[in-house]
Amino acid sequence: MFDPILMFGCSTHKIEADWDTINDQILQRKIMKLAVDVTKSFNEDSAYPSTKECDAVLAKVQEIAQKEIHSRLVNVNEWAHVIEPDESTMIHVHTAPNKPDFISWVLWTKAEEGCGDLVHYFSACNRQVVKEFKPEVGKLLFFPDFIPHFTKKNNSGVVRISLSGNMAIPPQDMKDSGPEKIFNYVGVTDAR
Repeated sequence: MFDPILMFGCSTHKIEADWDTINDQILQRKIMKLAVDVTKSFNEDSAYPSTKECDAVLAKVQEIAQKEIHSRLVNVNEWAHVIEPDESTMIHVHTAPNKPDFISWVLWTKAEEGCGDLVHYFSACNRQVVKEFKPEVGKLLFFPDFIPHFTKKNNSGVVRISLSGNMAIPPQDMKDSGPEKIFNYVGVTDAR
């Protein structure tokens, strides 16, 4: 009998939108940081621009998640990233104490060659795991919130821009609907 000890995953998708308009809207809010303390990873995040164009993209992200992962996933929070040339992001996770596992996501809205890959970096079963994702405009990546990750240095000479967020299944909805494909992402482990 198969008895998994550790399993989790991620998936990529493609979204089309008016990226120039969305990038302009994000850049207008880039100084609106989610934290003042430069030692916190929230200092790397800017306020999500709740505009018609960004909200339409956010709805597409949720639609894809509900189709591919779980029919009752909803966005919990979202933000923007503006990474200037020669910048990177510090290693971090999206988990919070006493909270259920989330599905995290990133959607690249401006990405040039050399703008800095997203890197999942963790240890499992006495092995170092490094999985890199190359940013591409319109590329959407879903992954478990507990995976430590960072972005490499932006060597493109121009800003890299993305939208990110977390999704969850309301607890009552999970009871009513069952897990669907959620465990393909947040995992199955005896350690929980």
